[in-house]
Amino acid sequence: MVPAEPRSENINHTKNIRILIKIKIVIIIFIFGIKNRRAENDGAVIILNTLPKVKSATQRIK
Repeated sequence: MVPAEPRSENINHTKNIRILIKIKIVIIIFIFGIKNRRAENDGAVIILNTLPKVKSATQRIK
């Protein structure tokens, strides 16, 4: 018999997966934003503008 995992671990695992998915989405947005506006300065501005959103999203998940 394999003991069942405690529920708290499962909940933490799903939270981690959600964080990873959001990070992947943000990275995709970065890539598209930098490709669409080929100037590096614009890409940096996009990254700086989206970082606070990522932080707030990760805090909400926790």
